[in-house]
Amino acid sequence: MSYKKLADKIFTEILTGTNRNPVINIESEYIAFFNRHYSDEDELIQIKKLLFVQCDQMRKQGFPEPLYQSISNEKVLITWFHSRYNDYSQLNPPNENFYELLDWVHKCDGNEFLLACAAYLASIKSNKIFITDKSNDGGIDLIAINYLVNQIQTLFFVQAKTKQELIVSREQLLQEIGKMHNLPQKEIYNQYFKHINREINGCSFTYIFITNGRLKDDAIKEAFYSKSIFVNDLKLSLTISNSFSLAQILEVGNIIKEDRNSNKFEADLEYDIANKFSEFL
Repeated sequence: MSYKKLADKIFTEILTGTNRNPVINIESEYIAFFNRHYSDEDELIQIKKLLFVQCDQMRKQGFPEPLYQSISNEKVLITWFHSRYNDYSQLNPPNENFYELLDWVHKCDGNEFLLACAAYLASIKSNKIFITDKSNDGGIDLIAINYLVNQIQTLFFVQAKTKQELIVSREQLLQEIGKMHNLPQKEIYNQYFKHINREINGCSFTYIFITNGRLKDDAIKEAFYSKSIFVNDLKLSLTISNSFSLAQILEVGNIIKEDRNSNKFEADLEYDIANKFSEFL
């Protein structure tokens, strides 16, 4: 019996907003999916366990959980579309922008995904953002300058990764981590710093790995011990949605292409993208 298929269906529909019911009745979902009544209460328990495993993975990756157990009925789950979701989670559910952005992020090709990453960097109030992506240069894809602490300059070195199957394995993650940590040994690293006006008191830098997919279980464990920051499709879309709509992001993208007379986003350490987003903040 494929309990996992049912659990995945329920979870995906809530996550993407295709099912916006405030409550989910596991018994009703079971009957509709398998076209029969369950024979043992343990069947419903197993389905709920599979759902809560996915919720736990989201929580570990810094994302609000979309489902909570109802206090009054063991067969009912509270979704983040419920008016009392905040009472259960102490968190706010995603806003309306999130669902459209998540769908767009999943459909982005490698070049368009650079715009999504730039929007993320703008959402966390980066002061300057540059695209650095070039084919086979051994470098990273974007650089941002951010004054997270007053008068202390932090550089974000961003590796952007689109995944057609939307799953990032531990091996793929380790490869990206190695690429980022080997960057200081390459000549292109010095080229980046030649174009960045660092303050006289210096700066710190942080690696950020942004993907339109999700980390597998073993990759999540690896990410926990890494010195880099990891942003998956959910965190990316949620962060952006708190600052921009998809229409605003696409408008910025058109402005960038028109300014540079290009039909794609290209590396340019002289062209600051941050100020293109600032009018919407």
